[in-house]
Amino acid sequence: MPLPIVKKQSLLLRLIHAVLLRVSPYALISWYVQVSDMFLSLANLLITRQHKGVHPKHRIMRYEEFFLRYVSEQTSVLDVGSGPGVVAGKLAAKARHVTGLEIDPGVCEFARRNNKAENLIFIQGDATRFKPAENFDVAVLSNVLEHVDDRVGLLRALRGYCRMLLVRVPALDRDWWPMYRRELGVEWRSDPTHYTEHTESELRDELQAAGWHVECLERRWGEYYVKCQVEPPALARVGLDHAPPA
Repeated sequence: MPLPIVKKQSLLLRLIHAVLLRVSPYALISWYVQVSDMFLSLANLLITRQHKGVHPKHRIMRYEEFFLRYVSEQTSVLDVGSGPGVVAGKLAAKARHVTGLEIDPGVCEFARRNNKAENLIFIQGDATRFKPAENFDVAVLSNVLEHVDDRVGLLRALRGYCRMLLVRVPALDRDWWPMYRRELGVEWRSDPTHYTEHTESELRDELQAAGWHVECLERRWGEYYVKCQVEPPALARVGLDHAPPA
């Protein structure tokens, strides 16, 4: 029966805790944090496998709804860091055309094989060096900006050929835990491939430095969702003389 097993496991964990608390408990805090990370990583792996390769957080968070809010059947979209094409595929169901830009050749090929919409293409390339042949109405960065070292440089480049920017990034100040971990000197990022994780003020500063005007900023699920438009002077410089999509 599962209930007795749970009770035994709980008792075992209580015994382990009791022993560890007798052995310099404060010196073990960093170790505790790293062990908890290991088990959390394992749990995420098992959960993803249980759900056939798609983590249930995507279904629960429904973060793509933010991007779809600003896309219409006349909109052309550049999905920067499109990965396996999940967001790009959903955007293509509503937009006029979607281009997914992915730096990893294998992931880009996977996206091509698994997304067959006629108005959706995937290009393998580095977003910081991308030079499109035409402009886009909207650029989407869904949990991508934090993976870039020169974030202001990328944002400035996007300003040259996109009129609207939709950004989703993890919030550093989502709760006290990441801040405390940083004080301990242990890994504080939600993903070790992140160059940073933003506070609201840091995110606004980077966008402003790149010439983007923040029109809307929301916070949910420990992340920031931002809608930006090109600043009027920049809009004139790049020759985009028609109004951004609503």
